[in-house]
Formats: sequence, structure tokens, C-alpha cells
Amino acid sequence: MGAPFVSFGDFLVTDITLTSELDAVNLMLSVIGEAPVSSLTTSGSTDVATAKQILSELSRTVQSHGWHFNSEEDYPLAPTVTGEVTLPPNTLRFDLYGDSASLDLTQRGTRLYDRENHTYTINKTVKVSIVFLLSFEELPETARKYIAIRAARAFQKRQLGD
Repeated sequence: MGAPFVSFGDFLVTDITLTSELDAVNLMLSVIGEAPVSSLTTSGSTDVATAKQILSELSRTVQSHGWHFNSEEDYPLAPTVTGEVTLPPNTLRFDLYGDSASLDLTQRGTRLYDRENHTYTINKTVKVSIVFLLSFEELPETARKYIAIRAARAFQKRQLGD
């Protein structure tokens, strides 16, 4: 068997891959005229470290808006054995949903706090609309490209502005 391929008219495309974090960093380096790197663990390169930081920052900013790919409605959060409700560690934001919307809960750290009863003990499943921070590899290609291009612009502005 040959390599997987997709035919687009007269074009034959092989090895279709999604934009990786390395691809995004290399795009960022290219906008300031730097050579691409083969690894993100290149030690001693402040440009690579800065590019990674900006890419991460822009990914968080873009994902904070909440898109179809990183948000869920009617998401159940069950209490622990101690009655506390803990948010997943990659939660960017949440809103109470459905019947839970009448509760006066807020986020404190990674736990929900009941402001009406002044306690972390909630003792019931809470439904939320939630936005998650996904790793770069979990993002759809359109989001990866959008984030990479925005990060490249920010990187260029910061580097050339120095």
C-alpha cells in the first residue's frame, strides 16, 4: 500500500498534517527574519522562549472567548465526598446553567463557593456552561492557524519594537 493521499484536481497532496506548535513558533521566527528551529527545547534561544510564551498567551486569549470547539453547555459538576464542587483545572470561565442559575455560586481558586450560605459545601451536582483551555494539539486547524498568525503579529511587534 502506498502513502495516504488526497487528490484536488491536478494536485496530489500527501502527508497532510495539522499545524503543530513547532510550526507556529517557526512562523513567528520567520516574521522577524530568524531561521526555523527543529525543536522547541532549543536551549539558550530567547527568541524561541519568547515565541512560545506569546503563542501560549494568545492561545489563552483567543480561547477565552469561548468557541464551539472548547465550550459546553449543561455540563455537570458533581460534588466531591466532602460536598465541594471543583472546576476542571483547564477551566477558563463558567456560568451557571439551567436550574443551577438560581444559585449564588462563584469561583474561588478551583472550587465553587456558595455566597448565600458562606460555604464551599454545596452537596449537589451543579450544571454550568463552561469554556475550557485546550492544548494547541487539541485545537482544530482553523483555530491553530488563527492563533499562530495573531501570535506572529504580536511577536513581530514586540521584537521589532525593542
